[in-house]
Amino acid sequence: MRRRHWKGPAHRKGVAHDPDEDLTVVLYLDIQDWTIIRIDYQATTCATLLAYCELLVNLAAGKSPQEALALTDSDLAERVRGVPLQRRSRAALPIAALRAALDSPQS
Repeated sequence: MRRRHWKGPAHRKGVAHDPDEDLTVVLYLDIQDWTIIRIDYQATTCATLLAYCELLVNLAAGKSPQEALALTDSDLAERVRGVPLQRRSRAALPIAALRAALDSPQS
């Protein structure tokens, strides 16, 4: 698993796993005043998956939870160019982890 550097505890955490390809995304986020103020991830080492996770972090930071929930795997897949067709479905994992984090109770 590749991990970005998260300092301190996360208020919310979401996990998505694809057992067929053995890929996992763990998303950490903090929400304050209805705004995502910090977001980071830990993911299985896969260049495509990491690119989708990085893009999601950039798109969701500073957004309200409702705006972040409007993001789709198609939004990610369309913005990351050069991904082989058989790997585009991996964009669903970061989105699923985001939704799981936003649905999780705040710790």
